[in-house]
Amino acid sequence: MSNKGPHWSDWQLLFLQVTGEPASGAGGFSLFIGIRGSNEDVNLPASNYIYLPNNDLKKLEKDFFDVSAEDAPNCIPMLYISSPSAKDPTHEERCPGKSTLTALSFTRYEWFEEWKSKKVQKRGQDYEQTKNAFAEAMLETTMQIFPQIRDKIDCYVSGSPLTNDHYLGASRGEFYGVEHDISRMKPEVVATLRPKTPIKGLYLTGQDILLCGFAGALNGAVICASEILGRNIFLDLLKLRRQILNNTAKKAD
Repeated sequence: MSNKGPHWSDWQLLFLQVTGEPASGAGGFSLFIGIRGSNEDVNLPASNYIYLPNNDLKKLEKDFFDVSAEDAPNCIPMLYISSPSAKDPTHEERCPGKSTLTALSFTRYEWFEEWKSKKVQKRGQDYEQTKNAFAEAMLETTMQIFPQIRDKIDCYVSGSPLTNDHYLGASRGEFYGVEHDISRMKPEVVATLRPKTPIKGLYLTGQDILLCGFAGALNGAVICASEILGRNIFLDLLKLRRQILNNTAKKAD
């Protein structure tokens, strides 16, 4: 089973012959922030934040992806911000007096592509400057949303699409696999991006065979397991749910 998607080796060549490769999704950029003070001290919420500079989403996207790598940090179109420490009830016990924030956004793989052949952590000053420009812009926006952390930043590290490719095996640093646009939903593409492949013993799983994100990847895994086992696992899960509910009701009585 592979969740690497259609952008690789023999499966990539096969997929190209059948449909033509779907577009790659946008690259992902990550910022991890270490903060002095507990979640309670700095009042970090356990909820997720989606930051948009304004509500003209098409213009935000166009203005960002149409500019150069040098100008892009000045017009980042969105941030997803979350506090892993605030969501973890064991964090204070394990890391007393410390808390964390994570900020995620999109970026072009092409803005970092020239350094793809360089070794990790040895990609040179130009790469670090480009990466730091995005990180600092995201950090500043995060501090505007949470001003209470401005003088409590212990450290921060960032990851570019090349980071995602190296550590996660994400093709072109994608967060969400192939581009989930209208062309991705063409019948011939949907029919080809399915668990069973013409390569004997190779099955595709994850978000690329259904929809992007956690729910898409989870359901993609169930579909893949159903194909391998030759049975509808969704029905098995529904049956299991009914059994659990019945057992819970009996215990309550």
